[in-house]
Amino acid sequence: MGAVMVIVDGMGDILSFYPPELVQMGKRGAYGAFCTCPQGFSVDTLPCVLTLLGVSSSRIPQGRGALEAAARDIPLSQGEAAFRCNLVTLDGEGRLASSCGEGLTAAEKRRAFTLAAPIFREAGMQFFPLEDYRALVIVKADPRELKNIRTYRPHAHLGEPLSALLPRGGGLAERLAACGVKSQKALAPLGHGAVLPWDGAGAPSLPRFSSLHGLKGAAVCRTDVVQGLAKAMQMDLFVPSHATGDVDTDLAEKAGMAARLSEAYDFVLLHLNGADEASHRRNREEKEKFLRRVGKQVVSPLLLREELPLLVCSDHSTMAATGEHRSHPQPFFLRKMGVKGNLGLLSGKGAVELVTEQRKGE
Repeated sequence: MGAVMVIVDGMGDILSFYPPELVQMGKRGAYGAFCTCPQGFSVDTLPCVLTLLGVSSSRIPQGRGALEAAARDIPLSQGEAAFRCNLVTLDGEGRLASSCGEGLTAAEKRRAFTLAAPIFREAGMQFFPLEDYRALVIVKADPRELKNIRTYRPHAHLGEPLSALLPRGGGLAERLAACGVKSQKALAPLGHGAVLPWDGAGAPSLPRFSSLHGLKGAAVCRTDVVQGLAKAMQMDLFVPSHATGDVDTDLAEKAGMAARLSEAYDFVLLHLNGADEASHRRNREEKEKFLRRVGKQVVSPLLLREELPLLVCSDHSTMAATGEHRSHPQPFFLRKMGVKGNLGLLSGKGAVELVTEQRKGE
């Protein structure tokens, strides 16, 4: 039987609620904290999850856009880059009120992307609406120009003027920024909003999971960036039919799939994104409710499989009060034969080995 690592994205809020099933798991087994964000990287799912999968910082891409394109099977040719776009909402003074289209209905979000798409396409870019508040833009980009572009993660700049968060650094940045400004005008019939490009990158080069660890790996997830990195690392990817990447995902379905896959794979990554999304909406009650479900519908059933090595951890903190990411040490809880007690502060880069390797002398 293989091992399962559950990453509860954004769980490690310093004020967060941990479900009792996790607390008991730590008391009966082992617990500690991981350092997950490598130096020089913004605190985000991409570098933190790749660190937990054992990827060296020198191999981690600086932007998520290309991996999200890979998740959707959107090809990138040489000399192209993908930028993530968020549908943001603004207050009456043009400051970011929400990084995730808060206040807009699902129909209004779709309408917003319909209005914005021609603006990017007229600028010579490909525009791909994803779902909810997310979209991608594919552009021609010289690697040197791409390296000089500075963009801003929307969830880290709530309350700041949109004008200060538009891409900067060269001609491509100016074109992207102009599209952002035009989108604000186009979306006026829906209220105050805009499409903000950020985190662009060309096609990544990540190590194969099997080469890195000598293990056969699988991933169960719905979130685009995690799907993309799993594909890039040549892990077998499984997307449950009722997975949403938010709080309404079918947790029992995901846990059941991970348990079944552990019988055929050495290592299974199970990624849960609801806590992160609830925090970006600054909804603490929604986050705690989701974490309670994680305890009952994911942790408890996996613990019933007594021979299954199980690691539950967070990749980064997402603060429910502000919607921001933070990088302080992330909690982990471990159930593995022969391992007990407080393991202290560990490098996240060793997470896979922690749950898969047998202890010396066993």
